[in-house]
This record gives sequence, structure tokens and C-alpha cells, in this order.
Amino acid sequence: MMISPGALDMAGLIITPRQQDFERITAAQAESILKEVALDEASFEDIIATLKNSLSSSQQDTKMKKEPTVQVGIVSAEKITFSLN
Repeated sequence: MMISPGALDMAGLIITPRQQDFERITAAQAESILKEVALDEASFEDIIATLKNSLSSSQQDTKMKKEPTVQVGIVSAEKITFSLN
């Protein structure tokens, strides 16, 4: 059976490139595959707690610091295109 691991890892989606695999996968197989690549609930809760603590600390640090000044030079042209990612 062929499964796309990137989509499964990143979004929890089971993508089967071949139609025959899509048609024959069972709910039990899908659940088993998701359990192989996903965190268990306890690990997920630990990560959430760590992130919350980290965010709380960084918010306190930010309150004490002044935001940096950013300067950008733009050259004149008929059309200027940029994107923020």
C-alpha cells in the first residue's frame, strides 16, 4: 500500500497516490498508520505546556525590550513588487 507520508505527517491526511490503495484501506489500517506518525495525548499535552511557558516568558521579556527599528531602501522603478512570507 502506498501512502504519502508528508501529507500524513503535516496535516493528518491519508493520501493514497493509487486508487486501488484508497479503495482497499480500512478504518483500522488508517487508525494504525496515524498512530505510527502522531503524538500520543500525553506527549501532545507536554508540548503545549512547554510552548505556553515559553510564550509567557518571551512576552515578559518583550515588555521590557523596545521593538527594533527596521529600515528598508526601495529603488525607484515603474513597478516594484515584493511579498512577505
